[in-house]
Amino acid sequence: PAAAASAAASSLADCTAAASASGSTAPAASPPPPGQPQPAARIGAAAAGLLRSVLAACRLEGLPRGSADAAPDAASGGNGGGGVVLLEPEDEGERASARAARVVALACVRGCVRHGRPQALLPYGEQLLRASLATAASINDPDLSNAGRACAVLLAQLPLLEAGLLVPFLALLKDLSASPSWHLRGCLLPPLKYLIYLGQFAPPSLQPPPQEAIQALLLQLLVDPQLEVREAAMPVVAGYVRLYGPHARRRLLAWADNILKKRKNGGAPLAQRHGGVLGLAALVALAPYDVPSWLPEVLERLARHAQQPQPIKAAVSRVFADFKRTHQDNWAASRKRLTPEQLEMLADAEQPPHWYA
Repeated sequence: PAAAASAAASSLADCTAAASASGSTAPAASPPPPGQPQPAARIGAAAAGLLRSVLAACRLEGLPRGSADAAPDAASGGNGGGGVVLLEPEDEGERASARAARVVALACVRGCVRHGRPQALLPYGEQLLRASLATAASINDPDLSNAGRACAVLLAQLPLLEAGLLVPFLALLKDLSASPSWHLRGCLLPPLKYLIYLGQFAPPSLQPPPQEAIQALLLQLLVDPQLEVREAAMPVVAGYVRLYGPHARRRLLAWADNILKKRKNGGAPLAQRHGGVLGLAALVALAPYDVPSWLPEVLERLARHAQQPQPIKAAVSRVFADFKRTHQDNWAASRKRLTPEQLEMLADAEQPPHWYA
């Protein structure tokens, strides 16, 4: 029952936080009781064993390989992957048990953070992240799904560099990005935002370089078969380029050009072409109030796709409409950076000609 799971979760969270203080599972946030070291160690060991049992009961085996939802992906509104995805066991009793275990695991995450002892979570970081994302991707309980998404974000804010968990976390997200469930693929983006920021501070000696893994994962999600995932990835890509500077901007522009040029040689899939346009849209989003020297070229490339099939056409029109809206206050100065041909192109792309014209 939900009440029993909630009570057990609260107690386990307190014990897990105590385990951190005992020093048995992670670097202590505060020293153990000096007069009772042995009982503190036993409590910590018991809490650690209980948490391992809870994680085992979450039934996450095989999830990174994209196995597991009790219904076809298409039935949940997806078109990216098809087939049957099992985010929960098929048996009703096992499903209820796994769901209760995930409730307890999420409460442990919230409890340890609330008590100021996030170090207690580090030894189980990958398993907890997997449980949080699987819960977030479930379509059966919106409240539980939101809780899973929030806990995934909390786990991404742990001291991952000090614990050596940044690369394993990125590897786990990469594995989960191959899941047939587009809900699960979409849930990777909120924690990935924080890992992007953390990747700036990774030492050069860290292998494989997290910056490369982050970029590869973002570009993969930007051409995801599911429209919702692609559109959700676009602002995250814009944030990545903003943080990593001109080099990342040039690489994204070259990547988008390469995908969009494939159309001339037999044609790239529509999802990939849409992803290339969204990559250009992410570059436009970097300059909402000014017109830097590199932006007119990006606008020209976007305008070439204004008459493409949907959803490309709608994406291009939306980008140009937003560009005109955000530059409206300073348009007299901004238009001086564009040639007359570019201004005409901008007007045509914002409002494509009607069929009778």
